[in-house]
Amino acid sequence: MTYVITHNRDTSDCFQAMCGVLMGDPSSPTLWNIFLSTFDFIHDPNDLDLLGAVISHLKYADDIALISCSTHGLQSHLRGFKLYCHSNNLTISAGKSWVMVFGHLPSLLPILFLGGEALSFRHSVCYVGAHLQSTHRHLLAAHFTVKRDSTFTAAGGIAGCDLLIGHQRLNPPIAKQLYPALVDCHHINGCEIAIDTNAHLLSMLKQIQLLFLCRMLGLSRCSILAPLFTVTGIMPIHTRRVILALCYLIYLLKLGPEHYTYLALQENFNL
Repeated sequence: MTYVITHNRDTSDCFQAMCGVLMGDPSSPTLWNIFLSTFDFIHDPNDLDLLGAVISHLKYADDIALISCSTHGLQSHLRGFKLYCHSNNLTISAGKSWVMVFGHLPSLLPILFLGGEALSFRHSVCYVGAHLQSTHRHLLAAHFTVKRDSTFTAAGGIAGCDLLIGHQRLNPPIAKQLYPALVDCHHINGCEIAIDTNAHLLSMLKQIQLLFLCRMLGLSRCSILAPLFTVTGIMPIHTRRVILALCYLIYLLKLGPEHYTYLALQENFNL
């Protein structure tokens, strides 16, 4: 395969590579970002505007999200994306592509096409590890549900170790070591953006933590709550999530207007 590197108006000589990039090679995402750096859309008046910064799409490796505030604008982006991929020998999987509508749902959903194929609509998808749900007032409600299930599975796996060591209960110090690696990581996943404004969603995570601590200490489910945390030294999940969210807020406030996350935060302040 022959390669050519173009930077600004300078073009290198042709050179050949005897092999491609190995799967998992650290240079793979960097090379992909360089390859996709030329991808962009012509400005559309229906593109998302964050304090003057126009955002028409998000790119995370080969997972690309096209954004528009209108059906016409989104269809225009789909045509432009198809044209770009065709010109650069890229293949689009329309079967793995879908549409989500946030906000007020129209009585009749429009039909959008990508490469001649009609795209399906979904109300819940996972993008970059975040589970989004367009039919719930809490955008990340599905994320809480998924992480609750993951936490329950991990906590049950630790509790199930009792069956492997005989009839004795797993030593609490050992269970405490397993907790941050297998349970807490799901408890706090996405807490920087999935703010705990819904008591019901947060209670799903709190309940699993309490059940795990009771099982770890060999106490009844009706046990007083305070000793569960003072004895183990484990922080209540709602407190831990708030602290992490505040730390992320401090980080965002220190960013400049050249960062989209900073602009998104300022837009939230303006609501």
